[in-house]
Amino acid sequence: MDLILLIQNFSSIKSLKFKFISILLVIPLSLILFSCNQEEKNKELPIIILDSTKAGFEISIKEWQILGPFPDDTTRFTQSDLSTENPGLFCDYLKDFRLSEGCIEASDIVSISKSKSTHVEQLTNEFTNRSVNDTNRYFYFSNIFKRKENTTCYAFCEIYSPKEQDVLFVAGMDDGMIAWLNNKVIISKAKMGGILEYQYMVVAHLNKGKNLFYAKVYNIHYDWGMFINIYSLTAAKDILSKNNSLKILDNWIYHTGDSLNFNIALFASPSQKCKLIISDHLKNIVLIKNEKEKRILNINMFQFKKGVYSAKICTDTINYEQSFYYGNDADSLLPGYISKSRQYKDEKTKINLNALIIRYKHLIDPENKKLEDPTWQSKLVFVIQELEDVFNDLEHRKDAFKHKIGKHLRGFLSEIDNQEQFYKIYIPHKYGNGSKPLPVVVFVPFETAPTRPFLKSFHVANLNIEQEQIQASEKYGCILLWINSRGGYSLENPIETTDYFEVLKAVREDYNIDENRIYLTGMCSGGLSSLTLGMRYPSLFAAIGIFSPITHLNKVAKSFLPIQNETADVWFEQNTPLRFTGNYLNLPIYILHGNKSEVPEKQSLEFVDNCRKNNVNPYFKITYDDKNPEITSTDYTVFDFFKEKQRNSNPKIIDFSTTQLKYNRAYWVTIERLISFSEKAKIRAEYEQNNTIKVETRNIAKISIQLTDLGINRTRPVKVIANGKTVFNQLAKNNSISVDITPETSDYDLYKNHDIEGPVMHAFSKGFILADCENSIISGKDKMSAPCDSIYCAWKRDYFVEGCRYKKAAQINQEDINKLNLVLIGNPENNSLIKNVITNIPLKFYADSIVLCGKVYKGRDLGIEMIYPNPLNRRKYIVMVGSNNWENFTIPQTNLSTEGWYDFVIFEKASDQLWNIIDVGYFDNNWQHLISLVN
Repeated sequence: MDLILLIQNFSSIKSLKFKFISILLVIPLSLILFSCNQEEKNKELPIIILDSTKAGFEISIKEWQILGPFPDDTTRFTQSDLSTENPGLFCDYLKDFRLSEGCIEASDIVSISKSKSTHVEQLTNEFTNRSVNDTNRYFYFSNIFKRKENTTCYAFCEIYSPKEQDVLFVAGMDDGMIAWLNNKVIISKAKMGGILEYQYMVVAHLNKGKNLFYAKVYNIHYDWGMFINIYSLTAAKDILSKNNSLKILDNWIYHTGDSLNFNIALFASPSQKCKLIISDHLKNIVLIKNEKEKRILNINMFQFKKGVYSAKICTDTINYEQSFYYGNDADSLLPGYISKSRQYKDEKTKINLNALIIRYKHLIDPENKKLEDPTWQSKLVFVIQELEDVFNDLEHRKDAFKHKIGKHLRGFLSEIDNQEQFYKIYIPHKYGNGSKPLPVVVFVPFETAPTRPFLKSFHVANLNIEQEQIQASEKYGCILLWINSRGGYSLENPIETTDYFEVLKAVREDYNIDENRIYLTGMCSGGLSSLTLGMRYPSLFAAIGIFSPITHLNKVAKSFLPIQNETADVWFEQNTPLRFTGNYLNLPIYILHGNKSEVPEKQSLEFVDNCRKNNVNPYFKITYDDKNPEITSTDYTVFDFFKEKQRNSNPKIIDFSTTQLKYNRAYWVTIERLISFSEKAKIRAEYEQNNTIKVETRNIAKISIQLTDLGINRTRPVKVIANGKTVFNQLAKNNSISVDITPETSDYDLYKNHDIEGPVMHAFSKGFILADCENSIISGKDKMSAPCDSIYCAWKRDYFVEGCRYKKAAQINQEDINKLNLVLIGNPENNSLIKNVITNIPLKFYADSIVLCGKVYKGRDLGIEMIYPNPLNRRKYIVMVGSNNWENFTIPQTNLSTEGWYDFVIFEKASDQLWNIIDVGYFDNNWQHLISLVN
């Protein structure tokens, strides 16, 4: 019995012990859970504490609450977003958590989790909301996330200020940033490129206690990061003495009832006087205030009339100026401007006014209109100020465009298609009245996707890069010129060259430029275009400075060609700078290549290696700076390189190669005729003493030599030794001499020459007109034929113009024939011009074939595109676009100005959207025989 009781008691004790242990386990667990809940409840954003004991403090924010990443979601982007390099920057991803940028609290941020997102499917496994401390100089998101391409991230903190005060925020970012202080935007920079110190600065007001600060940073590719420093106004003085990117005002547009606030303490010490000057757009002073005691000025504008004003703060050492608009109608002035512009009939005036009106329309389009965005405001105020200035000059019968200082949007009427083209120019204050010519730095645009009209493009819209370039202009005293280049669409073909020369011609009409100091600069494909212009016209430029350039044109060819054909490589080999590096012998070149650039550094390495093999020694550097891996043309070192460099007009030695006579001149030597079109032509010419010139040539039949700049003694014979043989030895009667290297033996009267050489795209680099067939089964007598309509519409689409010259063939007159290249569309049966010229060109149409230069191509659905000297005017082209079966005829290439890299192509229609290339190639030097690249 006692044993049983003992066992029962033991069991009870054991049970009691188990319960006690359980209680002991539960209590700590509860405490842990309670502690976790408290930790979650008390979780705060990182706090940055300002040191109130120092008057000149500087703090770098190293710890952030990171929220992200957010990959691009194109379904949520507007057209305006997509027009920038940083579309994700303008998408409010906080809305996914039922929050909103500009109206959040610190407690909202710490409560965010992935599961609360309404777009959780868009988030990656890397998504986080946590505190990160990075002690490096720059804070890099790319050290946190694997996903970096086209991605956005938020960074939050709180700034504790022991008192109410103004401070200076200094920011740098890779790539774009928007930053808020207490839910007010203080920084908005859509840009592309690496972090630069002291890149952007803004004065902002801190409340006493905690201030919520957060930034959103967007990355395009490669490194991704930012830095934010905070300076007291005392410490900011030193920064301001080195950098003038600070804004005087927070906005550019002010409405009725608004006031202007100026923080004088930032610009002058307490012992300095500071003058505030406000002027209207006519330069009339409407307000002057001299201040020493007041540190903050508040200007009530109730007496101001609506319009554009300029605010200037002047101290003993620094002047700052900013324009602004006062009134409630800044975005609705367009009808009045259009009405005013109609009063002026002068072509130049109409085009230049139209440039500004087009830009104005673009900015106020609902897709682009951002009334509260300071950057958008600044763009609109610039256009309004320009229009007001132009109209004022016109009303007072002054020249509205000549010798005008500052930034301007301008235009001209292109000889190519009789359509308006536009460019941007900046004239530094050192220009004065234009009594002394200034050098010109030409920014050759890189290709963007999608291609946009120039006035709506990245090259006009990106004010951040532009501002840095303008600072360089003022520092180095050079004119900046941004050319259109038909939207960068031309792939180094002749139309791009024509655009450049037409822009420069328009600039010469208004400004005094130094022809001996014209410099080319660009990045990526803009670097390629710069090299190409220099390769073709080495004697026109003083230097080239480029950044991460493409140099191997044939490597990228096929991604642009609609005809995926190996034969296209011939054209690209003939036009890639890599093959013609000797042409740069007398042209200084500067290349910076970022080791993390989208263009492989191997391209620059091979180009530089080829240069050195030809005794050309460009300045070349690969930057491995992780802080700034993407070098752009805002790098000031290129302006240092350009400084003092002048065009070499009469070098003693010339090394020049070409495959095209349209690009046949280098300094004092011109190649007049080739032996074989299919081979590279090369000349090395050296001027020696005693009136002797030695030349070594390959594939050259004839040259001419300009004697004017060589210091030739005209009283003595000039001796030319070519390939070891004396070919000229007599007195020179003229300023140039013509020398036959290889005596002419051919009886042909047609030769490929500087003006008439092909390929098809060359016809579209000069004035041209579409001459359509008179009767068309497809579209009716009075309408465009389908092939003509395709060419016409492609021109409008790709070049953003109203169209190009067009007539029915019967309407073409003698003036058209004298001045323009003719694009003949049809065949002898339906186009009177084709019927007229067909007997004088080596082309025949038959029902079952097409015969070209005696070569028969069999087929009943054949098409042809070809270029040939116009039998009615040998100084111009005809481009034939025809078929032996017109009823079913369509064309594979619609923009022949970019796709017509050949002299001829024969194709056969296989289906509505498919053509078989039968043959493609070039004519020989005499336009009589075919050089086929297929058979």
